[in-house]
Amino acid sequence: MGFFLAYSGSRRLFPFNKMCYFLMSSFTVMSFTHLRNCSVRRTITLVCECWLEAETLAFSHVRCQNPGAGEEFITELFWGYLNKMLTEATKNSSLKHAFEEDFLEAFPALRPVSFYLDRVTNNIFMDCQLHQKAVEKKWGGDFGLTLVRPSIATSIYSNHITMKRQGLLCQAKLKSKQGQWRQLTNRQTKTLSGNLPFTALVLYEYTDQRRETLNPFFWQDCSRSTVAQMTDWLRSGCFPEKRTSEDIIWALACGQLGTPDKETIDKRIAVKQRPEVTIRIDWPDNHRPPPMGDLIHAAVPVRQQVYVRSF
Repeated sequence: MGFFLAYSGSRRLFPFNKMCYFLMSSFTVMSFTHLRNCSVRRTITLVCECWLEAETLAFSHVRCQNPGAGEEFITELFWGYLNKMLTEATKNSSLKHAFEEDFLEAFPALRPVSFYLDRVTNNIFMDCQLHQKAVEKKWGGDFGLTLVRPSIATSIYSNHITMKRQGLLCQAKLKSKQGQWRQLTNRQTKTLSGNLPFTALVLYEYTDQRRETLNPFFWQDCSRSTVAQMTDWLRSGCFPEKRTSEDIIWALACGQLGTPDKETIDKRIAVKQRPEVTIRIDWPDNHRPPPMGDLIHAAVPVRQQVYVRSF
């Protein structure tokens, strides 16, 4: 006869009505794979909310002040508004509260008033940095996008927070007044040919002839395509899998789009020949959370139950 030992810690249930709101508030029907694979889903949800608000502000600016703006202007304008929204979410503690919920889900034994929890969440920030590098001429709409975010481990015996970095090479394209998408240039074709596994198109489209009102951004993943296929999509206007900005952020956060490889990001995405945008969810270097380890055992007793079953 043997014995089967099972362990269970205390559980902190997320209210059902809040979970329903979390799932239904998304403008994109996201797969549950996204939710399962991301340890900071409330934090990423907040990033998505900031992104959508930044799109709205950028569209309003174009409509009122710069109708007919091109893809370079739209892109740079949007990144400015996104930085504004991310910074505001940091200042008004929305980020702190979102990350706190993510952290408590991973470690439900921690009380919300725990001194350690405050040390983890008090100095977290997020922003959007546009690095123009040494670009002096028009950059043709291609840019690098990098997401830097924390990841929460599920074991108190390991370093509980690590940083993840995911990069994506983006090619912005604007639909012309004649209803045609701008084609790839020779330079873009050469650049994209070796970088397609971590490339996406971002599509800008006006809804009116006066070119005042923009549609929400749409994206096309190019990781399983060829340059010839991209050319056909732009020529025909038929894109096989148009995705929203929200879905792109989730895919980046969950490592399902782009690349985490540092050398690839540094040498192919965040290069001086094009602008590079970094969305950061991070801590100042002098205020990073300490490892958890024995501190949690000392601060919060963990409830344990042992079940004995013969087999």
